[in-house]
Amino acid sequence: MPAWCYMKKLMHVNQQLQSIIERLRRELCLHVRSGSQNLSKQLTTIRRLDALRMIWQKSHLLYIREKDVEWILLKRVQNQKRMKQTYQTRKEGRQTQTQWKRQLCASRIVYIRCMISYELWNENMSEEDFRFFTGLSKFNFEALYLLLDGKNGLMRLKYLYDMTTPKKIPTTPPKLSPKSRLLLMLVRMRRGTPLRDLAYQFGISKAWAGFIFFAVLRKVAKTFKSLEGAMFVTREQQQENRPAAFKAFPDVRIIIDGVEFRTQTPSNAQQQNNTFSKYKHSNTFKYVVGISCYGALMFVSEGFEGSKSDKDIMIQSGLLELLEPGDAVMCDRGFNVASDLIKLGVKTVKPPSMKGVTAMTAQKQLYNSAISQSRIYVEHAIGKIKDFRLLRFTIPLSMRGVMDDLVLVAAYLSNFANRAIKSRTKKRRSKYDD
Repeated sequence: MPAWCYMKKLMHVNQQLQSIIERLRRELCLHVRSGSQNLSKQLTTIRRLDALRMIWQKSHLLYIREKDVEWILLKRVQNQKRMKQTYQTRKEGRQTQTQWKRQLCASRIVYIRCMISYELWNENMSEEDFRFFTGLSKFNFEALYLLLDGKNGLMRLKYLYDMTTPKKIPTTPPKLSPKSRLLLMLVRMRRGTPLRDLAYQFGISKAWAGFIFFAVLRKVAKTFKSLEGAMFVTREQQQENRPAAFKAFPDVRIIIDGVEFRTQTPSNAQQQNNTFSKYKHSNTFKYVVGISCYGALMFVSEGFEGSKSDKDIMIQSGLLELLEPGDAVMCDRGFNVASDLIKLGVKTVKPPSMKGVTAMTAQKQLYNSAISQSRIYVEHAIGKIKDFRLLRFTIPLSMRGVMDDLVLVAAYLSNFANRAIKSRTKKRRSKYDD
């Protein structure tokens, strides 16, 4: 007989003997409990069968006595109680652990959702900290919220688009108030906070954080765009309380300058050439911005590729259509648009050219100094735009589609700050600019 067959048969016989022994032990236990004294026959049978089993297993012989039976029964009852207690303890432990996990998850969810919300910030945050994160005071935040038509304007936004039809999907993010959505957009623009960070702090997904940011940004941009006509104040309206820096130029209606924002290098060679700026020595997008005599930004052009000249950008920006005969435009030497403006009856105020001139006369020096003192405020306005950290550093190409909205919103949000042109002051920049 093969070895494996022998072992299989041995195991089968052993199992049969074990089942018989267990049956006889149960009967013996019943006799012991009932107090029966005629147990010799059962004990003899158990001894023989148990001995036979141990012989099959090549082990020692086991003798069972009456006290051994009682001991076996006692141990079995104790083992059953111990197993029951262990099971109950483990069950209670699992329930306790589950409850603890649920409480932890619940507290974590509450913490995440309450970490940033307008209601929480408005109650617990100081005015200085609120302006640091948003660029606006609490009063100006409420004014901007009302300018956007409040709850009706922000709750009716459609955040998702159907890819098959031009209709919008009326889906809104849950449990996020309209003021918190506006707060999310402002924090991302002002501090440059990544979407994943904002999603974690507001208790929403990263996708929803992106949807909210772009939708609210577009809403704010369209609102500001509709007010550009009112913000482009006339020359007569700027005569009252005219700052001292511009009293020497009563006809100046707007002070313009160009601003460039660095962007990632495109992979396409033609786009690399078009966006490369010789002035910045990198790939940029150019904009023309203009301020009033009071320092408020009142014109922002669309974005152009960095290789375009200031003259081409100004002509294509649409600024010439807004000017009226008798107005004057203060600009830098790079804006060679005097011939185009003369046709419209508009004068140009800019520093005199130094080409072919070795020294300036005293009159030209005074004129140049007066222009420089006036133009410094448009540089301050550009600095306030770049205080929004989302525009301060290299902008990814994925945001090219919303670049115009970003610059427009950042420019007009800076008008909510304190008056840019004051009397003499040592500290021009705000402590909230960084």
